[in-house]
Amino acid sequence: MQAHMHLPDRIHFQALLHLLHHLRCHSPQALTYYCDVFKSPIAKMLQEAGHTTVDPCFIWCCDSSFGDCDAACSTGCHVGLLQGGLIYLSSFVPNPIAASSCESETNTMTVAAMASRQTAMIYCDLVYGDQDRPFTVPMFTNSLSGLAATHNQRTTCMSRHIARRWYYI
Repeated sequence: MQAHMHLPDRIHFQALLHLLHHLRCHSPQALTYYCDVFKSPIAKMLQEAGHTTVDPCFIWCCDSSFGDCDAACSTGCHVGLLQGGLIYLSSFVPNPIAASSCESETNTMTVAAMASRQTAMIYCDLVYGDQDRPFTVPMFTNSLSGLAATHNQRTTCMSRHIARRWYYI
């Protein structure tokens, strides 16, 4: 989808119209926020995956794909969920262009961490009246190499160009 963001074709506008039609015709079910977040589908998925200690009230998910565009760029996506409903969605080409799938995942995790932190500041300001209140947002990703890189404090000649992003995550 990211490959067509700058020059969308007729089929892309038809897909957008289909989505808008769905939101208009099925508005109660289009986006659902749950008073009891433990009844939401995302809470059930977390429980089935064994993440029973994670509070599903406010979570972030991210993923990346290395070299999937026509220009051999990577694409990234992150999603923010509050009370089981979507509050933030972004699909993008991370900058700089990644040289490996690990770097692509790390770039995406960095962008997702920054977006989640900004959203958490707004959430804390609205709920607690203090945007600087310590608040941890659980982030889920399927990148084992990106997670291993962020947990490893050692910088090698092959990874020093992305070390700065690791420390942000």
